[in-house]
Amino acid sequence: MNKTFRKNALLALALAFFALLSCDRRSEEEKRADAIAAFVMDYAHNYNSYKVVDLKKIDEAYLEGQQIIKSSLKILQDTTRTKLSYLALSNSQMDMTQLVSWSEKLPIDAVDSYLTESAKVDHLLNQHWENAPTELTLARQNEATALNSLNDALALFNLSIYSINLGEGSSSLYYHQFEVDGMEKAAIFEVDNEALDVIAYKELG
Repeated sequence: MNKTFRKNALLALALAFFALLSCDRRSEEEKRADAIAAFVMDYAHNYNSYKVVDLKKIDEAYLEGQQIIKSSLKILQDTTRTKLSYLALSNSQMDMTQLVSWSEKLPIDAVDSYLTESAKVDHLLNQHWENAPTELTLARQNEATALNSLNDALALFNLSIYSINLGEGSSSLYYHQFEVDGMEKAAIFEVDNEALDVIAYKELG
């Protein structure tokens, strides 16, 4: 009995050891990178021609590092400061806590919320001033230009100012530069976080 028990125990330990060895030890980021590589090589029909040049996850830090996005966010912060100064003159009872925060640092993924709050502020200011002061009018014009530029920049990543969700959702976005068949390309890939498959692909010109 003891002999059989020991034999079974050793067999179970051996199976557990081999199961451990066969576990996929890749990180989630590595799995997504491999899914992108498999997608490109499958379409290239030439596995040996694929070379990685650059691969970056599109997150808040990545987007805010893009010069046009950085400049647009700075203009929106300046606009917020101008609107706050006129809002204070109008003796409005509106809670300005969030606006004050955005006047100092406006995160890219808060732009959709900014649009809602900015519209509320404009409504209050329009009620107070029949003819908007020149400084306020100029700030609004700059705001409109910055939002258009921001939306154009985000469109490259299949995002828009009306919907920016960069948290850990059902999928992740990546900017990928690669060489295939001797040609260098750049594209945006969307990878399903559960199935770890490429679900969308957009080649950049």
